Amino acid sequence: MAKLISDIKFEGGSDCFVWRSPVEDFETGSVLTVFESQTALFYLNGACVGELGAGRHILETENIPFLTGLFSKITGNKNIFHAQIYFVNNTESLSMKWGTGGIVYQDMSGIVFEIGCNGEINLSVEKPRFLVEKLMGSERSLQKDMLIDRFRGLISSEVTDVLVNSIIEENIPIIGITGHLKRLSEKVSPFIEKLFEDYGFNVPRFRIIKVMLPENDPQYKRLKSLRADQGLLLSELELRRQAELIRAQTKAQGELVGAQTQAQKIKLEADAMAFKRQAEGYTYQQERQFDVMQSAVENDGGGGIAGLSGEFMQLGAGLGVMGVVGDMMKNNLSDTKMSMERGISERNEVPPQGRRCPKCGNVIGNNTKFCPECGSKITSEEKTVCHNCGKETPRGAKFCPECGAKI
Repeated sequence: MAKLISDIKFEGGSDCFVWRSPVEDFETGSVLTVFESQTALFYLNGACVGELGAGRHILETENIPFLTGLFSKITGNKNIFHAQIYFVNNTESLSMKWGTGGIVYQDMSGIVFEIGCNGEINLSVEKPRFLVEKLMGSERSLQKDMLIDRFRGLISSEVTDVLVNSIIEENIPIIGITGHLKRLSEKVSPFIEKLFEDYGFNVPRFRIIKVMLPENDPQYKRLKSLRADQGLLLSELELRRQAELIRAQTKAQGELVGAQTQAQKIKLEADAMAFKRQAEGYTYQQERQFDVMQSAVENDGGGGIAGLSGEFMQLGAGLGVMGVVGDMMKNNLSDTKMSMERGISERNEVPPQGRRCPKCGNVIGNNTKFCPECGSKITSEEKTVCHNCGKETPRGAKFCPECGAKI
């Protein structure tokens, strides 16, 4: 009879997923210790008859009912039971390395290259019985390296297929693959998860760390050089575009500042003019009315004093806003009209002793020094007018050269 053991516990290493106890016969009252994140599975004749979780378990039928069927199966002793106990480590295994090569890939340029890649995968046992029944067989333990060796071919197949298809679908050039590793990892990950799920594993993390590019391939070197030249050209064009954009923005900002400055200048001038009007006691409307009247006076086209005065009187009456100013203008213009009409009548009658102003034609006296109409000075070189026939005669002449009358 095999040596009995009274204390059963996990003795595999940290890299061990499954460890099978070498002792198969146990005495009633033996202690089974199951550590945290472990599961103990009891098998008899290849069939699982029960399992225990973390804790310190006394192997008695009162405590563990499924043990009843194991007693006396082999030895016939009611105090001894026979079983194979598998300890399954459910702790997540970190940074398990994988790699694959010989991936034939046709770049978007049409050139065919051969590349490789490697990465890391994390595994944790989700279904202990699946793992034991599908992978253990007659093995005493299942180590991390053994697991990767068993799955290397399957990982390589899935990675090659999905990686190449993803690169082609997303038009990723071979030179730019490195910048898409995270995205490519996300593409491959669901297929790797499905692969390990069938064996009771969960895949918390899968990633591609590096893609081995054909650095020594002459075609790859030429393609890399060509892409570098294209990149420089595109960078130069982008810099030019950015410079043009900056110039346009600067010009627009300058025009805006100029417009704002001009608007501020107009506002300041308007404020100054408004302050001037307020200080001098008139309004903008009154100022415009004065401008209109001044323009009318300067541009009168021959309507005569009567017409001009009539327009002013109409303007004064129509622009009632002028008030007293309008009345004063009408009165002054009326007086001016009468005076001018008298002056015209007087100019039409030449006195017996007189002459005309050489500038405005107004009749003036012989001894007048300045014309009372236009204010021009009467010099000795000016002509006089014969009182008998009206002939212009040089000043200083004694007799009229036309009718002989004495001047």
